[in-house]
Amino acid sequence: MLTEGYDEPSADCIVIARPTRSRPLYVQMVGRGLRPFPDKDDLLVLDVVGATQRHDLVTACTLFGVPSLEDGLREALDDQRQAQAGQRHVVEVDGRLVTESVDLLHRAGLDRREFSWVTAGPGRYVLGIQDAQIFLVQSGELWDVVLRPRHGEAEIIRAGTPLEWSTGIAEDLVRKLGATHLARRTARWRSEPASDKQREVLQRCRLPVDDLTKGEAADLLTAHFARQARV
Repeated sequence: MLTEGYDEPSADCIVIARPTRSRPLYVQMVGRGLRPFPDKDDLLVLDVVGATQRHDLVTACTLFGVPSLEDGLREALDDQRQAQAGQRHVVEVDGRLVTESVDLLHRAGLDRREFSWVTAGPGRYVLGIQDAQIFLVQSGELWDVVLRPRHGEAEIIRAGTPLEWSTGIAEDLVRKLGATHLARRTARWRSEPASDKQREVLQRCRLPVDDLTKGEAADLLTAHFARQARV
């Protein structure tokens, strides 16, 4: 509802509720919450349409077209001074430029979600549940959700959606199948020592065996078999 032209510096939460392919429009939307205000230390961005996967915020480096902030700003300011020297009076200021890297839009990865997602190669994540695996497979800038039973053909559940949507669709499928106790990262069974059967399969697959919990062993095996799967 409020993009360009709206000014309320105290705003510290922005809800991205519309998709956009326009980077300037995205920057304007997020920029509504980036204005400084007393006692305002950060900005919460709730992106429900996945726009942050397509766009980044403009930084000082972007504006000056340089890779390094500190060196680039010095170089750009020197160039600007030389270009303007004949037009206006330039005041030289002695001092030290201090910079700090700030992640304005920190993205919580799959490793922070409720379920134990495992990386299974470039552009591929997988959840292991009983007798099946659920894949997130990257297709260009979008993702496909694929269900692969242990016995049977893989099935595309949803194709061509942003990562956040695909993740939600996959996790809803886990709940629908009644397998949350198997996929949940904090499940009690995951902290127990690896079972003899798990250790046997790990040895057969030439994977590490020593000092593993059931959860760690399950993730290793899930990733191993997912890398070999065709989805």
